Amino acid sequence: MKIESLDDLDTVIVNIYGWIRYTFLFQHLSRVKLDLLHDYTLLLITFILSRLLFRLGWITLSNLLYSNLVRIVPLEFVWTLVPGIILLVLGLLSLSTLYDTESIEDKAIRVKVTGRQWRWNYSYIDIENARFDRFIKPRDRLSLGDIRLYEVDNSLVLPIGIPIQFIVGRRDVIHSWTLIQAGIKADANPGAINLLVTKFDFPGSFYGRCRELCGINHSFIPIKVEVGNMLAFKRFLLTII
Repeated sequence: MKIESLDDLDTVIVNIYGWIRYTFLFQHLSRVKLDLLHDYTLLLITFILSRLLFRLGWITLSNLLYSNLVRIVPLEFVWTLVPGIILLVLGLLSLSTLYDTESIEDKAIRVKVTGRQWRWNYSYIDIENARFDRFIKPRDRLSLGDIRLYEVDNSLVLPIGIPIQFIVGRRDVIHSWTLIQAGIKADANPGAINLLVTKFDFPGSFYGRCRELCGINHSFIPIKVEVGNMLAFKRFLLTII
């Protein structure tokens, strides 16, 4: 980008600061259980690969020692049983996490998300007239700390610690409402409604965007969710009703 004026310099500073803020300060998952599943799985994979590489190197360097090794039944039983147990544990953890994601809470706040070319429409189903559109914030309205291509004119506001049920659909082409920092990805396919339940355990700003190619302006329909206390949520509702 060619800098020709102070306004261009301010834009560069805003973009750099916003990128640092998005990359290093707000990359946290809101669901602790999903975070733990990811960490344990990655730790287990790292241990298995390290052990495998060590054994391969040891066998390669000690070819004479193992040249007469033909069959040891207990050893074969162990190295067949242990991977099966590991896969079973990972499967149970994954199914449990998936069940929590798809379960329906009676006291959950229901938010309908509708994808359009090229904006998101939100509505609180249990609150009358609580419906609004969210557009990307224009470049000339960005301020220090804003993240270019991720900021919106007004954020979706949700309370902390309360189950949220997202009902995701679309009005035209395929969309995908994806909030990576919260571990959420819900595809909006023709003729189908996608349901998922989550709970935000941390306050702050959560960023995302559409993850399906939905047209020429696919890069310009970002998602921003502001999570705060119940008082802030009620104040937000008063501004849109």
